[in-house]
Amino acid sequence: PPYFLLHDLRAVAVGHPLADRLPLTPDRRSARHALGIAEDALVLAVLPGSRASEWQYHASVFFATVAKLHAVYPTFQVLVPCLHERMQTYLAELVGDLPIRLVVSPQGASEVLTASDLALVVSGTATLEAALCHTPMVIAYQMHPVSWWIMSRMAKVSWAGLPNILANASIVPELLQEDMQVDSLAHTLGHLFDNPQAQEAQRRAFDVLHQQLRLNTAETAVSTLIQWWRDDVRTR
Repeated sequence: PPYFLLHDLRAVAVGHPLADRLPLTPDRRSARHALGIAEDALVLAVLPGSRASEWQYHASVFFATVAKLHAVYPTFQVLVPCLHERMQTYLAELVGDLPIRLVVSPQGASEVLTASDLALVVSGTATLEAALCHTPMVIAYQMHPVSWWIMSRMAKVSWAGLPNILANASIVPELLQEDMQVDSLAHTLGHLFDNPQAQEAQRRAFDVLHQQLRLNTAETAVSTLIQWWRDDVRTR
């Protein structure tokens, strides 16, 4: 709102509907039970994007990262939420013999993220969903070099991930464009796996973010618009 008010435009923060829908205290046990996962299992969620163009840039690198991590953490399980069967079919061809389970989840990735210990997430709205599930993560993104060149010169913020932008701080590691390599992703995720303090620091930040965005979005937005409409009517 301060940005819009600076330009004499009315604005009210209404939060995010996902923050209202998801509980402040995630029920990890129920999510794991629903997915048939043991409570003591080590689980990684991998989200390579929701669009075909994103899968092409991220899926093979993400799955190669899983293979590298599996050599170090042989018992961990990997869940990939798929919005539809087309996505599942595309990704299934890349999985091969890797210990990856594709979960068709038309309503979004919340259940998979809640059930997971950590997540590897493509930059976008999925990072906010992961934060609102209170799941520590690493953010990655890659695009066509020309698009990246243009975007990097237009950018007005220091981060790509929504949790970092909203917090105005480097809460979540970001590996973007040239930095999105198998070795660097595996190293960063491995550090997070082995560092409970780093995981807890992310969760604490996500808790604050969740409460900030939990503003009864639908009712707040509609009631604000009604009030503005009434104000306009009175001033005519």
